[in-house]
Amino acid sequence: MNLVNGYSVKNCTVRGSLQYAQNINVFCNKRNLHFIPRNIPDKATYLDVSDNVIQKIHQEYFSHLSNLKSFIALHNRIREVEVGAFSSLVALQEFNLAFNKLIDISGGMFQDLRNLTVLHLNDNLIANINISAFSPLISLRKVNLSRNHLKQISKVQPLFS
Repeated sequence: MNLVNGYSVKNCTVRGSLQYAQNINVFCNKRNLHFIPRNIPDKATYLDVSDNVIQKIHQEYFSHLSNLKSFIALHNRIREVEVGAFSSLVALQEFNLAFNKLIDISGGMFQDLRNLTVLHLNDNLIANINISAFSPLISLRKVNLSRNHLKQISKVQPLFS
């Protein structure tokens, strides 16, 4: 357990100050977690849950994390993401889901992520991307889809205009 100005997060390390909330970093990596902890501070700006055994992203995980700017979840076993699971992450700029088991990218997966600039989806099992999956990502500058099972993405709306 780690205390930061009176706040504890089981199985995570918290760095930063809740008094000066511009930079609260939460590290839950390498903890053998099966889910994202529910008690992440509301003002967290960085969350790393890499190197765990998470298989599904539920909608309620992020409902209170509207200040989050970076979400890193590499090297898990994520296969499924509930539609709208990330819609509360309106400040998100960096999103890393590389080295997971994703197969499909749904149309609602990235809804409301208008500030996202960097997206890593490499080294998954992605074979299908919904035609409008990337359309909410109006600020996107970098996307990595390498080493997936994609055969054709010409019908997907352009990532960059």
